[in-house]
Amino acid sequence: MKNSSLSFQVGEDTVFSRFEISRIPRSRYEWQTNRHCNPDYELHLILRGKGVAEVEYDRVELSAQGILISPGAYHQTRVLPEAFERFTFCFYLSEGKLLDSLQRQYPCYGVFSLTSELVELCRNFYYEYEANNLFSKDMQSLLLKEILIKSFRRLRLENFQRSLPEKEGAVEGTTMIDTFFETRFSEYITQDTLAQLLHISTRQLSRVLKNNYGMSFQEKLIATRMDHAAYLLFTTKKKIGEIVGLVGYTSESSFFKQFYRHFHMTPQQYRKRYEKKRNSGFFIEEQDENR
Repeated sequence: MKNSSLSFQVGEDTVFSRFEISRIPRSRYEWQTNRHCNPDYELHLILRGKGVAEVEYDRVELSAQGILISPGAYHQTRVLPEAFERFTFCFYLSEGKLLDSLQRQYPCYGVFSLTSELVELCRNFYYEYEANNLFSKDMQSLLLKEILIKSFRRLRLENFQRSLPEKEGAVEGTTMIDTFFETRFSEYITQDTLAQLLHISTRQLSRVLKNNYGMSFQEKLIATRMDHAAYLLFTTKKKIGEIVGLVGYTSESSFFKQFYRHFHMTPQQYRKRYEKKRNSGFFIEEQDENR
């Protein structure tokens, strides 16, 4: 086993890192490397701006996304000319289900979109690092573990998803459902739309959603839309009226009602809550908020 300065359990498996936590934020605003490969997994979350990763023969432009680069994959990276910030963590695993899933599904690299929750976890990690308060080291370790688990969820590792009941065998896992909501939440979609895509009845779909998410179709759609609305409020200066349309609402009053029910505050209050973070330069610079 390689020398490790950090380790924690994820399910039945242990994640190791050879790097000290205190070294992680040092490359926070840079991402310029020559072509190389790493014996460990590299996880990069682009919090602000845009970066380019050339992995083997693929060129991937990243914005508000994460990328997991696998061990042995040759790659080089650079930042596009604008304000930039990222969170990065390198790790490796002993033999186990988690490693098997990563090797099978992502032999080279995997890309996923960030959620407002992931961005805030990274933000909190940097706060703990800079503040150096009582038990900050412990908090940093806890946050690292949560960031990694949330990233694995976004990568939708097969072995770590709940399987659907056998009688619902027409749907293999929840990947297709997750993809449907994540890519089409801004459209006019109904339960029939998803049921037809999965070749099951709407009654079967209702059971599948309840068994795997504890939600109805409409509840899952609203939760997805609210997550993306919160992310846009958290990371951009887009006008709230514009965000309403971007997350699939035609009525501002309906959007405001659902947002308040979901977060127990208005969109303006949510944005104001993070005003200090915006002033510190964390947010993507876009048009001013006039509401």
